[in-house]
Amino acid sequence: MRSFSDSGAVRTKVIVAQVLVIVGLVVWYKVYLPRWERQKAESEARERDRRIQTISRWAVIEDSPRGAALPAGSGEQHR
Repeated sequence: MRSFSDSGAVRTKVIVAQVLVIVGLVVWYKVYLPRWERQKAESEARERDRRIQTISRWAVIEDSPRGAALPAGSGEQHR
């Protein structure tokens, strides 16, 4: 039969392991998670900007034939 004299060491190891897990979770929530969210937001903003630029280029290209051409000699010239 095993003696209970080393149960204190086992208990200490279990407590240390739990503390390490808790510290790891705290570090993850305080350090890694905000960085990840910031990077995700930056990536989404870049993607949104790229889509806006693509749409604006498409709109400018599509609207250019609709513009009225002006005669070469039209308008007054100021001296």
